Amino acid sequence: MKKYIFFLLIALIVSSRVMSDAILLDGLYYQFNDDTNTAIVVAGDNRYSGTIVIPTNVTYNEKQYNVTSIGDGAFKYCTGLTSVTIPNSIDSIGYWAFTNCTSLTQVNITDLAAWCNIIFDNADSNPLSIAKYLFLNGSVIIDLIIPNNVTSIGNYAFYHCYLRSVTFGENVTSIGYAAFSECTGLTSVTIPNSVTSIGWLAFQSCIWLTSVTIGNSVTSIGNYAFNGCTSLTSVSIGNNVTTIGDGAFSYCTSLPVFDNIRYADTYLIEAVDKSLSTYAIREGTKWIGTSAFKGCTGLTSFEIPNSVSGIGYEAFYNCTSLTSMTIPNSVTSIGNRAFSQCTGLTSVTIGNSVTSIGGSAFDGCSGLTSVTIPNSVTSIGYSPFGGCTNLTSVTILSDALVSKNYSGTTLNFKSIFGEQVQTYIIGESVTSIGSGAFNACTSLTSVTIGNSVTSIGDYAFRYCTGLTSVTIPNSVTSIGVQAFWCCSGLTSITCKAMTPPTCGSYAFKEVPKSIPLYVPFGSLDAYRNATGWKDFTNIKPIADNVDITTVEVVPDETSVNIAWPKISGAYTYELVIKDKSGKVVCTLVFDAEGRLLSIAFNAPARDNMPQQTQVAGFAFTVTSLNSGTTYNYSIASKDSNGNTLNTESGSFTTTGEGSGLQNVTHQPDETKFIRDGQLFIQRDGKTYSVTGQEVK
Repeated sequence: MKKYIFFLLIALIVSSRVMSDAILLDGLYYQFNDDTNTAIVVAGDNRYSGTIVIPTNVTYNEKQYNVTSIGDGAFKYCTGLTSVTIPNSIDSIGYWAFTNCTSLTQVNITDLAAWCNIIFDNADSNPLSIAKYLFLNGSVIIDLIIPNNVTSIGNYAFYHCYLRSVTFGENVTSIGYAAFSECTGLTSVTIPNSVTSIGWLAFQSCIWLTSVTIGNSVTSIGNYAFNGCTSLTSVSIGNNVTTIGDGAFSYCTSLPVFDNIRYADTYLIEAVDKSLSTYAIREGTKWIGTSAFKGCTGLTSFEIPNSVSGIGYEAFYNCTSLTSMTIPNSVTSIGNRAFSQCTGLTSVTIGNSVTSIGGSAFDGCSGLTSVTIPNSVTSIGYSPFGGCTNLTSVTILSDALVSKNYSGTTLNFKSIFGEQVQTYIIGESVTSIGSGAFNACTSLTSVTIGNSVTSIGDYAFRYCTGLTSVTIPNSVTSIGVQAFWCCSGLTSITCKAMTPPTCGSYAFKEVPKSIPLYVPFGSLDAYRNATGWKDFTNIKPIADNVDITTVEVVPDETSVNIAWPKISGAYTYELVIKDKSGKVVCTLVFDAEGRLLSIAFNAPARDNMPQQTQVAGFAFTVTSLNSGTTYNYSIASKDSNGNTLNTESGSFTTTGEGSGLQNVTHQPDETKFIRDGQLFIQRDGKTYSVTGQEVK
């Protein structure tokens, strides 16, 4: 029959209708259960003292009862109790059973291994732990040996017990919350390799503990696990520890100091002298602990070595003279308030292995103007950049963050980075923009969406009233409900997708429909008929983006496709085509995004050949040329001041035998107009193409 420690078992039995009142027999008070023939040792009116031996069974009213439990508070405040013997028949010990037995110096357990097996209940796959508050406040177990069949040590298991030593069984895997907290008799502890986690406050305030060895299987050490172990002089941390909680070694004031910094093995605890302007970290340091450099107001520079994997809570809090920080690629986590109130910090580089940024991590860093969040980041705490009043530009490379579907009541980027941010750059690693991600970012004026984004979620940019332009890459296939609702400040939209993305209801509601909508030329008709797009009245063509590094010219019979690479710093691209006599056939001007700004006389048309949108250059097909004719071309890239950055030129010959058509010359009495990206000439009531053909 399985024996379980249920800490409230005694209270439940007391409430049973068959439970007797407390009966005094041979110096102990019992309650009897006639249904189960069991007896429980309970508190008596007098206070137990001296030596107590609990029997395995007692006889009452000529009936024998097995003694199976020690009830809640049975020996509580028995300050005269000096020794107690517990038989193997006991399978349940209640709360506070021996609390404040200040004279108790000996606990005799008739079968320690069997008794521990009862306490830990390792007979099944879900073992319970040692009874909470078992020997709380002043009780004594001189040498504790935990048998091999024990797999876990529960919360408060030996809290405030006077233990001289602890030997862990080889199958213990976890040490619970405050399990050995305030065990002031302990002087050394070896955590075996079987243990994987050490709980919060596990050895807190073990003030005579001098050495700790943590096995290689331990992966996490909880918050304040060894906090206040003031005599601790030696710590060995296993190689596989990946998480050390806040304050794990705080106030361990006897640990060694190197170059004004106190360490627990590879864990940096604190700067001893906090008045210095710089510190040299010990080689091999893996963690920068809680409040390690907090209040080092004179700290001007700090180099984190590549061995560090974690930065703790308030590690650099209020380091007001720190101006820049590079967090290396070895770091995986930045703790809550780690750099909070570093008001002089103007530059921070976050390494590409950081997975979590804690709440308020950079709160109050008013000197920051821009920040980049790497793709490795998967979680961000509450308001990590709150109070960064001058932060205006954010680059987000993290797909995990942008793709999250935030609702109206949870975090969006306004609450993460503040409402003052004007520019967001969404990197190439991002695949989707989650619902409400930029909802109500009213200060946002510019957003760059990476070429890997396939969907823009519901309400993604709703109420971004300051947004003036947006470019939707060709990778996007869907735009959610109210995605751009009330973006009333938009002056242009560019959508590079050859197939119009599907639009949810009211996707562009309250967006002016007369603004230019730039789309691929071959998709003009598709956009004019697509739901969500057909309401725009000023749809214009855009050159295709192509992945190219050099100019490529491919002529056809009456057309030529010219592709050219993007030039860094280019503001416009001017494409000029001349005939062999040097006469200009057409001049086309494109902006930095490849949007067709102007067509000078004589003008080209754009064919319907789809082009794959890429990122490295532009391609445009000039049509209505003469067949079998040689032309010269030039492509000039210019900056915002009109200065030429680069010029590419060459010649090409259209295929065929020649049409004999001549280019139309300009006459004073004619007018020009553009339709579907092609220039037409109206003269004497008739309409002509640029090659002189009459059209209707």
